[in-house]
Amino acid sequence: MATPFWELVLQFWLMSQVFDGYDKYAVSMRLLSRYKILLAQ
Repeated sequence: MATPFWELVLQFWLMSQVFDGYDKYAVSMRLLSRYKILLAQ
């Protein structure tokens, strides 16, 4: 079952707080690819 989009956004927000100063583009790409994998199942 795919993760709800709002939950994905929440994960991104939480990761943004934890990795403040971390490359947010890399984080978002990693989450996006993970979401695509979940959708493909």
